[in-house]
Amino acid sequence: RRWIAEVDGAPVGTGLYTQSVETYHPRRFVVDALVLEPFRGRGIGRALHDTAVAALEPFDPIGLRAHCREDFPRSVRFLADRGFTEAMRDWESRLDPRAFDSAPFQPKVDAVRAQGIAIRSVADLADDPDRDRKLYDLDWAVTQDMPSADPLTPPTFEHFLASTLGGPTCFPEAWFVALDGDRYVGESSLWKSGV
Repeated sequence: RRWIAEVDGAPVGTGLYTQSVETYHPRRFVVDALVLEPFRGRGIGRALHDTAVAALEPFDPIGLRAHCREDFPRSVRFLADRGFTEAMRDWESRLDPRAFDSAPFQPKVDAVRAQGIAIRSVADLADDPDRDRKLYDLDWAVTQDMPSADPLTPPTFEHFLASTLGGPTCFPEAWFVALDGDRYVGESSLWKSGV
């Protein structure tokens, strides 16, 4: 569920609860409260958070998760004041492709190719009738090797098609698959942002 906070008829914040497809448990939830900067510190975030948490009571939750950036000390304090503790950190990697020199990595690429491994984009694999199922299986296999604060649950194939392969951030020309013959054995992807 989601709630909107308004001031003089204009939206200034939102609160919600949801569940994670990747770490689904019927009694674990994600809660969030977001407020526009000029309206912070007025109790709006607290009201949105409390509304979401109260609405969860009938589900008898065993765990609530929230996310925030460590460079937003007010958000960190907000969550700590409500009993949240840090369980996991994510890091963002950035690369300026205009300044990147790929030459030092070419020997690695050549060594992989010498083993018979081909690298193709998801867009280039459109002619493979089993592409989507192979991508789903590969993505789930590598996802299980990623850190998670909660046990992972596999998404359905239909969810993968709609949200990952068919989602607005999907960039098939920049999603690369390593192939050993017709087997999908590795992947690396870039995603669109600002969509």
